[in-house]
Amino acid sequence: MQFDASEFTFALRDLARSIAVATPDSELQADVFDLLREQDAEIRADNWVDLSAITAEAVLVAHQDSPGGTAYVSELAQIAEEISRRRGQETLIGPGAFGKRLRLIGFATQRDAKGKKLRLTEAVRKRAEQLVGNLGGSEVGDDRPANTSQEGKEG
Repeated sequence: MQFDASEFTFALRDLARSIAVATPDSELQADVFDLLREQDAEIRADNWVDLSAITAEAVLVAHQDSPGGTAYVSELAQIAEEISRRRGQETLIGPGAFGKRLRLIGFATQRDAKGKKLRLTEAVRKRAEQLVGNLGGSEVGDDRPANTSQEGKEG
């Protein structure tokens, strides 16, 4: 049986590869992969509202709006709140907690007179895309704010 382990969330890819090697019977393998797909769907549902996934997605939204520019942590926190709200969560995401989450998932911010900011480089975009993929996030879809400066406009 041919399969692509990348269709699973990062957490299940090694397990899927191991099962593919260990179960030569393609019918049995198909049954096991159906069970893995169910587990994968549960993981993706949990990650849909996970703050780390939403943080990475907020970075992607900001990069899409201003590639090569900068975004202040407070602006990114507002984007993350909007993503979270559109996913049915009424979570307040403060800039302080958001800045800590950014550092936790591997983004370095810089301080200037206005506050802490993140440079929206290609490396930052690639890191955010990698995190979204690994966490099973949405790839910046319909629930992303189109432009945070145009409130009320659907994306």
